[in-house]
Amino acid sequence: MSAMSTAILGLLLGAGSSALITFFLTRERVRSVYLAKVAEAENQTTATQATTKQFGKQHQEENSELTKMREQLGMEQKARTKAETTLEDERKLLAEGKKLLDETKNKFITAFQGLAAQALVENNKAFLELASQSFTGSAQRCGQRDQGPCRPPHNYVEYLPDEPAIHRKCAAAGIWRVYNNPAQCRPNTGAA
Repeated sequence: MSAMSTAILGLLLGAGSSALITFFLTRERVRSVYLAKVAEAENQTTATQATTKQFGKQHQEENSELTKMREQLGMEQKARTKAETTLEDERKLLAEGKKLLDETKNKFITAFQGLAAQALVENNKAFLELASQSFTGSAQRCGQRDQGPCRPPHNYVEYLPDEPAIHRKCAAAGIWRVYNNPAQCRPNTGAA
């Protein structure tokens, strides 16, 4: 073998061993880069999964809270509707009560006015009878004496206070003729 073939063989062996060493070194380097990328991808996947789980949990909590809020809103709407219905019913009852109160008030006013009118008529009759009895005796005594104007008895002042309306009623009933001074009442004889 010649030197050339030995040199070529040596060259080939050197290139082959060099290629082999380069292959193994590159392979280890590629492998370490690959493993680093895989580890980084696994870390990212783990972080993404944790974030996904956290978001999923947060989403469930928000859905649960949203469901509770919807239920609470539904209950509050029902309560509001019930309150509005109750308020409307109370307003109707209040209006009916007010109407009934007004009707009762009007009935009481009418009844009281009737009773007051009846009592007034009865009191007027009793007063006129008492005044007639009382003044008849005084008129008889006055007719027996010829002394100036006849003065009414003391109880005249008790029954006839100094009010022109009462004096007019007395005069209209024909019991006494009343002049400007109530103390100068005279029996009604028809003469002026």
